[in-house]
Amino acid sequence: MCFEALLAILLSLAVWNGDAALSPESRTVLYSPTIDAICRVGKTPQEQAWLAAQAYSETHLASYVLTERCSAGPVGSRCDAGLATGPWQLHLHCRDAWKATTYQERLDAGARCAVRGARHGSTVCGIRGAFGFQTGIRVCSGNWIEPRVRLYRLILGRMAEVQR
Repeated sequence: MCFEALLAILLSLAVWNGDAALSPESRTVLYSPTIDAICRVGKTPQEQAWLAAQAYSETHLASYVLTERCSAGPVGSRCDAGLATGPWQLHLHCRDAWKATTYQERLDAGARCAVRGARHGSTVCGIRGAFGFQTGIRVCSGNWIEPRVRLYRLILGRMAEVQR
């Protein structure tokens, strides 16, 4: 149920402008490995919604990111100048997200690393901390956090609707 719900939700969100020509079928193929990782790693609907919101907020699920071709992205959007990887834009502290052998293993490792930070941040300052602690600076507020919190709540609410 997780996969189907998240796929429907993510397909309903605005597509990255560079992928505007992709059909829903192509986007399904593109998004599927990330959604698989989210559903495997997220232990609760809240974690799954958080992982989806964080991935979308970081990358808009752009094809150049999801196909590990960050250098092909637009200037200023190349995965933190090559310092970040995957849909959660993780840096080197998440070694397995960089070094796992297969793409799916890298996605799973990235989701595990991202959700560990989210769990820690949420114990300090709730959902805002889940997003804020991803920066390495560990903040509980900021104008960039609020849109992520709104997206998280939207995804979580839609997941509950789909799963009824």
